[in-house]
Amino acid sequence: MSTETNVAEPSFKISYATAILTLVILIPIVYIVATNLSSSAAPQQQEVTKNQNITTAASGIEPALKAAESNPNYETYLNLGLAYYNAANYLESVSAWEKALEYNPQSAVAYNNIAAAYGALEMWNEEIAACEKALAIDPNMALAKNNLEWAKKMKAESGK
Repeated sequence: MSTETNVAEPSFKISYATAILTLVILIPIVYIVATNLSSSAAPQQQEVTKNQNITTAASGIEPALKAAESNPNYETYLNLGLAYYNAANYLESVSAWEKALEYNPQSAVAYNNIAAAYGALEMWNEEIAACEKALAIDPNMALAKNNLEWAKKMKAESGK
């Protein structure tokens, strides 16, 4: 007497690009939270920690740059943009993601990443435009919808 068991497959799948984009969003948030939680540390210690984090992120640029140079494609430029973004080099991240768009012009992820970089630079009009491009490609992209809403709010609050 054999018994068979039906195991349900997960109903969701996460693409590589979605996982990377999630990290792009989460890493700065975790950094901000960790920095705020350690506010009881001496200001000099906080500055040292901040500089070490930026240096660590910047060290990821070189391998990503080499990868993009040796094997230029959508994924390598997407990763290069993430390395620049994590090092707080937002304009370079935009350039890398624009290069990724040359390989995949229909990438809502690249446009949303560009929007995040413009948001970090408080360039609200540019962030809004990039979010709108992402949503034109993928109208259901929750990150782009949230970023668009946030950018419009920040633009209204800043008067820019």
